[in-house]
Amino acid sequence: MNKLIAICLGMSALLLFSIMPASGQEVQLLDAVHKTLRDNPGVLIQKETVMEREGNFQTSSGAFDWHFFTTLQGQRLIQPVTEADQKSARDQRDSQNAQIQFLNTLPGANFTTQNTLIPSDNEEKVYDVQVGMNKQFRTGIIFTPSVSITDYKSDTSVTPAARSNVALKLVIPLMKGLGRDIAGAEELAAESRYKAEKRFSYHMISESVYMTIINFWNCLAAKQSFDLVQESFNRSEDLFNNVSGMVTAGLLEPAFLNQAQAKLYSTKADVSDGKVSYFKSRQTLGLAMGNSGDDLENPPFPKGVFPPVMKSEDLIRTSPEDYIKQAKTNRQDYHASLAAIDTEEALLQKAVNNKKPKLDLTVQMGYAGLSEDSNTARFLHSTGDRVSGLNGFAGISLDLPITNNAAKGQILSQNASLRIAKLNSATNLNNITSEVLSALESIKGLISQYELANQSAERYKDAVVFEKKKYDAGESTLNALIDIEDRYIKARLLIIEIVRKYAVALTNLRFVTGSLLEKKQEQLHFNPETLTGPLS
Repeated sequence: MNKLIAICLGMSALLLFSIMPASGQEVQLLDAVHKTLRDNPGVLIQKETVMEREGNFQTSSGAFDWHFFTTLQGQRLIQPVTEADQKSARDQRDSQNAQIQFLNTLPGANFTTQNTLIPSDNEEKVYDVQVGMNKQFRTGIIFTPSVSITDYKSDTSVTPAARSNVALKLVIPLMKGLGRDIAGAEELAAESRYKAEKRFSYHMISESVYMTIINFWNCLAAKQSFDLVQESFNRSEDLFNNVSGMVTAGLLEPAFLNQAQAKLYSTKADVSDGKVSYFKSRQTLGLAMGNSGDDLENPPFPKGVFPPVMKSEDLIRTSPEDYIKQAKTNRQDYHASLAAIDTEEALLQKAVNNKKPKLDLTVQMGYAGLSEDSNTARFLHSTGDRVSGLNGFAGISLDLPITNNAAKGQILSQNASLRIAKLNSATNLNNITSEVLSALESIKGLISQYELANQSAERYKDAVVFEKKKYDAGESTLNALIDIEDRYIKARLLIIEIVRKYAVALTNLRFVTGSLLEKKQEQLHFNPETLTGPLS
């Protein structure tokens, strides 16, 4: 008998040693939320998604940037000179030499005759430069200022020349493509998508925080349940030791030892199960917080208490309609669905405009310049020397599709997209309303369950005390005492479970009403008092 007792005590000590928690960091609820906002992959993905939408918006805005353009061209052309041109050049040279010879007959005259070779080829050099800028305004008008210069030099020309043309050009859409809502529709749609994604990301980040808080409550409940089961194990061990001593002393039959031993083994199994559940809940909490790598080997321990259960009258101070109104104001996913409607309406307006013919008016004004300087400075001087103008140009271009199936199909498709966006928004609002009402009903039911479970636990507590007195007086059996203690433990475990569900339901109410996180200067903040303060 003593050997059996020693074996049981040794197993108990080994079990207690095995269930001692491993080294890990304790985290409070606020710390868990902060780490979630910093390290949770889902939160980080949402931030990158918003950045991606912002990039798309900036890209679409680039259609209205100033664009600089330039072209540089050079041409060297050598062409044979015709015999008639060569003869004309020789005749001109001979005529000039004859005049010089005549002048040399005068007293004191000494002019030199020309002996210029008549070229058989003519070399021409032409350089073209064009510099300008282009900008499309959000009204659809395209503005293009430009300067073009052509420099010409050849063997047969007397002097080189550079000609310039300075122009201001406007292309004005008269039907298709006119107006900010039309020309800037893609930019407006991209901006709307960016704002919608930003709002939706707030909701998704709030959901990540919501999951962390839920897992924190689950982990805290698992810890309290584990502590309670271990407390039950300690009492079972004390009971086993007392019964063993009494059996050894001959005060009780050996059969009582079997009952105490069965109770000890049962609580050992409960402790083992509680240990596993507690570790799993810690792992889930760590993942929700964004733990990875070595952090997963030592998941966090929850530190804190559950929010106090409110009274029934505190819940009904605010009407369900007010909670729904609060949700419509705060829920960023709902506002994102409204922004999606704006996006589709902007694209539909453009699609309707695309059905019109493309009728553009082109107007151009400018002046021309000429420079015949012998050096390369003529290239620049041509824009200010020998200026003539004002030159002008006007024209109209028309592009008229006959059946225009492309525009009609686009309108049909865009109308469907708009209706889908409106249906999604209405469905989202219906879901939000249902979620708020369900959350309120859950809290109401859990408040009632908590009050009943507390009363049950108090009655079982009194019953345990009474049954213990009867057992000590020899008026009750060990089985009866074990049974009533088990019922008391289950009642306390039920309270823990109800408090956990209440904390989850309260967190859920904050989440579905969009009040779990607070946005300040584009940053999300969490206040733990949100889960303990009044529901308003």
